[in-house]
Amino acid sequence: MSSGERIHVGVLGPLALAFAVTSARSARADVLVGWKGTLPSPSEASVELAPDIGIASRPAQGGHGVSYALGFTYGAHVQIPLLRFLRLTAYYSHTDQTIDIDRGVLGGGAPVTPLGDLDSYVIGARVQPAFHFSDRLRVWANLGVAWGVMTAPALRVSTTVPFDVGPHGDAYVEFPFGVGGEFDFWARRAGITADIAVGPVVGGFDLNRPRQAIDGSGRLVSVPTLPPFGSVWTGTLGLAIHL
Repeated sequence: MSSGERIHVGVLGPLALAFAVTSARSARADVLVGWKGTLPSPSEASVELAPDIGIASRPAQGGHGVSYALGFTYGAHVQIPLLRFLRLTAYYSHTDQTIDIDRGVLGGGAPVTPLGDLDSYVIGARVQPAFHFSDRLRVWANLGVAWGVMTAPALRVSTTVPFDVGPHGDAYVEFPFGVGGEFDFWARRAGITADIAVGPVVGGFDLNRPRQAIDGSGRLVSVPTLPPFGSVWTGTLGLAIHL
């Protein structure tokens, strides 16, 4: 090989290597970060399943002498990537809240003791416009609607001869809006999710439909129902598994 040929090979070798490295990096960037299409990139296209835990506040409508405390909530969600910038989540959550009732709320000036917690659950869906910082970190907005059931425990009315008002339940609909995100601590396999949402609630217990009970003397009496929820606020964490 002549000296000219050696010089020619010596120049082309590093150029070819540089081109190969640049091409590989560009291809990876297209897949992981700079994906130009509307569909999710291969690293983002997995459905995720996650158990969730957190806290929830569904306070009672004011002015009725009843309050519902902050409660522990648990459930699960399934998230489906529809487009790179849009996801859909179906979820279930269950919450227990303690109840505080002012004396005389159910009539007769008598103290009232709940014989359990206020139980509620919701089944809902969230549309989530998403933004990807990288293949491991993404955030989204939550635009949701959920149908649920709230169930009051039996209530003991401590009149001269105490009597109980039986458990009762009713359905409601809530419209939670908020933000969330996920960080994959194991790329394409598992991550931690977080969601915060607030919103109005409609339906639930009907204050215009009193409950009936048998008092201590054996008479049929009407007593006010507990108030419905006034709003909803939730904060949850999930452990997501990518399927």
